[in-house]
Amino acid sequence: DRWHRQGRPLPRHQSSGERNSASNVSSSKSYLKSAKSQGKAVFVVEYLNGDTADRVAGEARRDGFVPNTHAPRNLNKTAQD
Repeated sequence: DRWHRQGRPLPRHQSSGERNSASNVSSSKSYLKSAKSQGKAVFVVEYLNGDTADRVAGEARRDGFVPNTHAPRNLNKTAQD
């Protein structure tokens, strides 16, 4: 993909239910903002819990992204399972 062609690795993401490091978040946001500036809809899926999920959802909305911060990490299940 385009990021790899530019020699820029995509950030690695943790699956602990906790927010990633500030530098990881900043790096990811730069990619997402680039896509948004090109007129693309940006959907943000985060695997977080509680107040952290709510704060990150608000942050995503302020950045013009569509948040889903209560997604189940196990991709063969839904939030209702």
